[in-house]
Amino acid sequence: MTFPVHTGRTPVASLIPVLAFTLLITTTVLSAQTADEQQDAAGEAAEVFEAEVEGYEQADRASRRAQEEEWRETLRFGIDVQVAELLSTLANERIETMADDIVLLLSENRSSRVIERAIAYFQAIGDPRGEESARAVVNAFDTRTETTVLEAIRYLSRTVTEPEDETLDVLRTAVEFAGERVAAEAALALGRLGDASSIPDLQRVFDRRESVAVRGNIMLSFGELGPAADDAVEWLISLAESSAQSNTVRYYAVDALGKIGNGDAVPHIRTLMSADDGMMRAYALSALLALEADDLDTALLAAIRDDNWRVRQLAVEGMGDSGDTSHVPAVSFVARRDPDHRVRRSALRSLADLDTADAWDTIRSLMLSQGAPHESRVFAVELLAEQPARNTTDAFVELFTMEESNRDLRLLQQLARSASTMEHRTLDALYAMLLSHRDTAVRTYAVRGIRLNRISSFREELETLSETGGGPASLRRAVEQALDEL
Repeated sequence: MTFPVHTGRTPVASLIPVLAFTLLITTTVLSAQTADEQQDAAGEAAEVFEAEVEGYEQADRASRRAQEEEWRETLRFGIDVQVAELLSTLANERIETMADDIVLLLSENRSSRVIERAIAYFQAIGDPRGEESARAVVNAFDTRTETTVLEAIRYLSRTVTEPEDETLDVLRTAVEFAGERVAAEAALALGRLGDASSIPDLQRVFDRRESVAVRGNIMLSFGELGPAADDAVEWLISLAESSAQSNTVRYYAVDALGKIGNGDAVPHIRTLMSADDGMMRAYALSALLALEADDLDTALLAAIRDDNWRVRQLAVEGMGDSGDTSHVPAVSFVARRDPDHRVRRSALRSLADLDTADAWDTIRSLMLSQGAPHESRVFAVELLAEQPARNTTDAFVELFTMEESNRDLRLLQQLARSASTMEHRTLDALYAMLLSHRDTAVRTYAVRGIRLNRISSFREELETLSETGGGPASLRRAVEQALDEL
């Protein structure tokens, strides 16, 4: 069974053109009458038009009310499969008018499938009224399916902004006694809900339960609490420095310290920057960046030479975020020479963020360097398209000249795609070149760019293309759309 959603737009929208045409004909006939008669008749025609539109709108509202009544009947009397399918439809379409009926539905003892879909509905529309039912599901974690309980916990943590005390109590109980996945999700939910009063309980559960998933999520929960978890800082430092703990727990402890923001953690995290474990160094650098530690420049310069690609990536991202233009030479080196494409990409983005002439020179030179990695050249095109200055368009013209006869069209197609989104008055020469290329995709993007910038000097050429009718449908459609707007 399907439940099509009646939007109420089609009947009125389809008839308005007809009504408007009728009004136009009436106005044309009135042209032979006197000015006063024309005015009176036009007013009468407008009133008729408005009355007819109102009639269609009333019919549309009646149709919607009938459909909502049909939905209510399904919710009350339908079998679980039908109800679950309807709930999915209502959630996907964000139909908020049925919320009261679904609150009533949740008060009944229905199947796990129906409860899951009902909770998903409330999450989709951002309505916290499902809190009581979701709490009841979590409280019955030993009898409900794990999937249903997890769905209920996620709803509580993402939608309910002011949870009741009973909800927090139920989540604490789940952390302590439920299975691993449910307990881990409940621990994270307590942090997302801002329940700092749960810190002692979570610390106690950490010592009692050996599950890495549960322990790790307790660390993440403290990070979610931010400065409210300040009392846990010393405990987290001890875990981060303890070789007896699993790597996951130590990583997440460092991450939480960065999010809590207490400067007392900085010396300890600096020490971890010398750890043998590359991932630990990455988490430590991320925390130092979050803490905005003093003398961070020294740590960043050391980090761009790290063997771990993630550490180097974080370092160049931190340099870009800092706004300190003295980092441009270091970031330029990484953009040109780093062996990992992910790090090079982040370095290019940081150069664009630092936004100096030297930074953009590096981006342009990489784009024009045929020896540079292909993905770096493509990303350089994208970045330059975001800053369509005169020297950028000149560089694009130069790139087209270099790549015009290349059998590998990927870079040229990216150039055309980016150029089609640029708004600048100096693009005529570039669009002329792209429009003359043999590749249909390149030409189509050129037409879209001409349309965007409303460059009327291309009208004659586009009319010729339209008259010949050659090329695939996408090109012909782009040409017709451009001509309509020029």
